[in-house]
Amino acid sequence: MWTNEAWHLLCCTVVLCVRTKLSVELAVNNGLIVRAIVSQDWKKYLWHLGLLATFAIPSSLCNSGLEYYQKKLAMLYRERLSAYFNKEYLSGLTYYQVVHVDDRVPNPDQRLT
Repeated sequence: MWTNEAWHLLCCTVVLCVRTKLSVELAVNNGLIVRAIVSQDWKKYLWHLGLLATFAIPSSLCNSGLEYYQKKLAMLYRERLSAYFNKEYLSGLTYYQVVHVDDRVPNPDQRLT
């Protein structure tokens, strides 16, 4: 029922939701840092600065994971599309008709790849 592309799309969606949650929390933390600077509460400032540093690792992991899943998903779609076109293109007399009979498409084999 679930194709490989569907699983990767689901994983990409989950990572995107996690990244959105981290971005919201990061924005709130940045606001608290500014509030601590304005009120000159250096203890809170250092605390929130430490929290900002702890957001760095999960955020970078989410961004890397999202980039990985996007590239993997694009590759899976390209592979499936290429396999489909090759199957249709090479079935029956389609290749012969396009190459030798119909001259409206120059270099059809190169266009397909």
